[in-house]
Amino acid sequence: MEAKGNRYLHLFGRSILTKVSRKMTIKKDSSVKKVVAEHPETIPVFEIFGMGCAGCQAALFESIEQGAKACGADIESLMERLNSVVTVPFRA
Repeated sequence: MEAKGNRYLHLFGRSILTKVSRKMTIKKDSSVKKVVAEHPETIPVFEIFGMGCAGCQAALFESIEQGAKACGADIESLMERLNSVVTVPFRA
């Protein structure tokens, strides 16, 4: 029986328990500080959209949506790009 979030990979007659990466969903109301801290790979995405979130004091208390509005970034494109960066598909 598979536990949620796990997969058994069968190689050479042995079962190996592997973690299945799940899609991480970053939401508009997520804290910029929390997202950057947990997913440093998002820093270049924020920079591409003109948001210097890693060094901005407002990032300490703003949501991604608030930061995007303040910087004039397209929130839908930003969210799509952020979520694509933190999503890693399972490969057997």
